[in-house]
Amino acid sequence: MRRVDQVSWFPVGPKALVATFLCILLSSSCGAQEEQIDSVVLLGGWSGSSQEFLTDSELIFDDLSTCVAQIPHLDPGLARFGSVASFLDPQLILCGLLDGTYCLSVDLRNMAESWQSMAGLNEAREYATSCQYEGKMYVMGGYSPTFGTALSSVEIYDLDSLRWKVDRSMALPSPRERHCSVVIDGVLYVIGGVGYDSMISYDLTQENAEWHTLASLPEVRYDHACASYPVDWDQESTGIVVAGGSSIEEEFILETWFYDPTINAWQSMGKMWNPRKGHGMASLGGIATVFGGFDFVRLIQGNATKLYLETDMIEIFENGQWLGVSSHLSTPRMDFAHSVVPQNIVQCSLN
Repeated sequence: MRRVDQVSWFPVGPKALVATFLCILLSSSCGAQEEQIDSVVLLGGWSGSSQEFLTDSELIFDDLSTCVAQIPHLDPGLARFGSVASFLDPQLILCGLLDGTYCLSVDLRNMAESWQSMAGLNEAREYATSCQYEGKMYVMGGYSPTFGTALSSVEIYDLDSLRWKVDRSMALPSPRERHCSVVIDGVLYVIGGVGYDSMISYDLTQENAEWHTLASLPEVRYDHACASYPVDWDQESTGIVVAGGSSIEEEFILETWFYDPTINAWQSMGKMWNPRKGHGMASLGGIATVFGGFDFVRLIQGNATKLYLETDMIEIFENGQWLGVSSHLSTPRMDFAHSVVPQNIVQCSLN
């Protein structure tokens, strides 16, 4: 990559357009490649500026180019804040819609299909966190719109049973919402949340596993995002980067942190270029990539109403610093669901 101006914006390749064009010409071999390359799909979310739920989806490719995804739009009547998504090949699963229990799935390998209703969660929840491991989707914690409190329960879905099961033995040690999670080598890490600076881990490869408390973040943080990232940038072992979010005083947090599981310690990765909450993050091409969220709160009607202004900005951590890139999301959005998917499985919309 090369610098294009003085505020560290970086250009990105036109992979989204190239991929779509090649798929049209060579549909029989579209996406064929020896090594899987990931992209991330963003689903729905909220537009603070227009005060409406979003029903579309979009892709961010590993070269950071973006496009509207060729995935059916959501029913506006089902949309909700803080839903969660995971990819269980071939199903992309989206949960926490409508009343907080409603789930949908779509077969990404058969895009002639539309979203299909599926078994719902046992407990209504929003602002939970989810992950997938070995063909199962885990949904943890969140806020209960039914009881008005945070949840500690964990629900598990797999493609064999086609149902959600509350695993009481895996319940979080304490309720939390607006947190994030990462799975590395079969170990599940849950980080932060409203009122929390703690990180806990659970070994998904072991029977009768228990939650363990690890080194805490330097500050309480919620509405943040996290993703796996190489330790010492050597690609041989993996840690976790945490970026963005809100402090206990409801202020934006610019400082980012990296957790090294080999020494159970956090170290600073510097400050993000752009403040944000309610965003997403993924490791694309080995690069920590942050996207969307809201970066400004405007008070209207005195202090009675807050207007959250969503962002379309993308930034990455590269060469020891956070940098903005020249590509943007197709639609600014916040509080959306997102999931990493194989890059060749979803194409750009032609509309």
